[in-house]
Amino acid sequence: MKAQTFQYLTEWTTLFHNNMAELMEQGLARQDNERAKWLLEYVIDHERKLAKEVEGFKQQADPKALNTWLYDQISETLPPDQRTREIDYGKMTFDQICEEIFDVHNQVMEIWKGMTSKGAIPEAKELAQKIYDLEKHETLRLADQITSSRDM
Repeated sequence: MKAQTFQYLTEWTTLFHNNMAELMEQGLARQDNERAKWLLEYVIDHERKLAKEVEGFKQQADPKALNTWLYDQISETLPPDQRTREIDYGKMTFDQICEEIFDVHNQVMEIWKGMTSKGAIPEAKELAQKIYDLEKHETLRLADQITSSRDM
């Protein structure tokens, strides 16, 4: 999957977060570990909220920003979603779930970080910066919550 416009990348990001939540919901019923269940429940809610926030940015964005083409194609493949990678959160340990979550979220953050300098117009750069800031802030917040749960 390659990004074409900022709108495409924004829609893909919303879909990514929804797909993550769906994959986790599928594994939740099969998860035996209570800490892992708590983590999945927390992250499912987190992913749904992120999807809504990214969609909100898209709805409020200047159409010029959304329709801006990405002149430099993203050379790496966008992070996997449920159609391209099978992940069974029901069989994973707490630590494995954490590792997977942060791996894919760091990839999404890096994509948006790169887009902050690739927008051909200021409106596109501003949109990319807003979504990058959201992804970064929410990933850090998630890391804080997980760290706190480990300390309990």
